[in-house]
Amino acid sequence: MIGASPTLNRLLDILACPDCKRKIVFTDNALFCESCRTRYAIMDGVPVMLSLRNSKDIEKDLHTAEGLSMESNYKNSNCLQRKSVLGKIKSCLTPPSSTLHIYYIEKMHKKKYRNLDSMSKEGLIVNIGGGPIRNSPEEINLNIGLYPNVDLVGDAHLLPFVDESVNGIVSGAVIEHLHDPAGSVKEIHRVLKSGGFVYAEIPFLQHFHGCPGDYQRYTLMGIEKLFSEFEKVDSGICVGPSSVLSQFLIDYLCLLIPMSYSRPINFLIRWIVSPLKYLDLFLIRKKDAYKIASGFYFYGRK
Repeated sequence: MIGASPTLNRLLDILACPDCKRKIVFTDNALFCESCRTRYAIMDGVPVMLSLRNSKDIEKDLHTAEGLSMESNYKNSNCLQRKSVLGKIKSCLTPPSSTLHIYYIEKMHKKKYRNLDSMSKEGLIVNIGGGPIRNSPEEINLNIGLYPNVDLVGDAHLLPFVDESVNGIVSGAVIEHLHDPAGSVKEIHRVLKSGGFVYAEIPFLQHFHGCPGDYQRYTLMGIEKLFSEFEKVDSGICVGPSSVLSQFLIDYLCLLIPMSYSRPINFLIRWIVSPLKYLDLFLIRKKDAYKIASGFYFYGRK
């Protein structure tokens, strides 16, 4: 389509109004739903496809303290800063994460599910909550805000795609932030083609992290129940019990520190305690590790 970006051209045939689910048209450098007469803007080449029903609620959430913190973290992400010399130095000095992903989305592309990259070249894989990191150049990153490396602004509760149009959905630690997880999973099921896959990670024992909200946690049985409409291919621990200990110990010790010393001592605590997470390389194999794991994954097929 003349005037549309390469990414938008990939999406035009499957984009739908998030409210009425009818296919939209590209006109006057915007997207238009002829059914409900709604116009969706294109900003910096990125379609903004938020439902009128909940766009105000999303805007309100994004302007909370947690929402503004999320925006700052996204725009100042290490993965964006590493390209400059100063960014690389800052990245090296940043304390390591308190958690260790034993099984994570990048590994899914590289090892166990090698067909994902070939599938994304043949069809479309959408990463809900994607950005600023891009797992694969072929993936479409969908997020509720216009952040770095976001290809489509949309809401996981009301996905802006026509029925059975997407080959795969990836959702890494997003579902805990949704008002209606079951509704979002139904939307995933609706937009996936027959035989399409879904891969999701959800926390079990983790601290509060509003992005911009944080509403629930799931056991392994809970995530399998949530995705019960799908044929299960695999499920299990993605972040182990040592990560729980590391994360909670850091948070607990930081609570004991007077505010005036919090930043330098927090920095030291993170460097000292974070290596505990590497015990998960051993503990992950224990049969009861799921009882105190930090998070789980589910891989399924429609």
